[in-house]
Amino acid sequence: MPIAGNPPNHGHLIPPLFAVALLKLDFAVIRVQGRIGYKKVYRSEKVSTEHRHMMTKLAIDGMGPVIRYTDFASEPDNAREGFEEMLRLMEYNRGQRAHFVWLLGSRAKRGLLTISNWRTLF
Repeated sequence: MPIAGNPPNHGHLIPPLFAVALLKLDFAVIRVQGRIGYKKVYRSEKVSTEHRHMMTKLAIDGMGPVIRYTDFASEPDNAREGFEEMLRLMEYNRGQRAHFVWLLGSRAKRGLLTISNWRTLF
């Protein structure tokens, strides 16, 4: 599940737990966004990428192995959003026995609908 994590909150932590339970998944992975360029974040509310990652790791501490953290494609200068990076993660894991389920929030869905070929990707 891609999140901004600015800061991580229950809205970031509860959906993956529900997904694991309802979809009978082995685990869910939380990926913290690198540079947040897809939504307006006021200067006074901006938290560094390093701190957002640290807060997310602290927030999910004790939830493993059900909820896991990854820093895949979360570099501070990386502005690619969760959907684009999930495709890259799937490509990176080609040949592995894995079933991917993409969890997204309503803001991400609005952005997805602007991608003209999104239906062909699923």
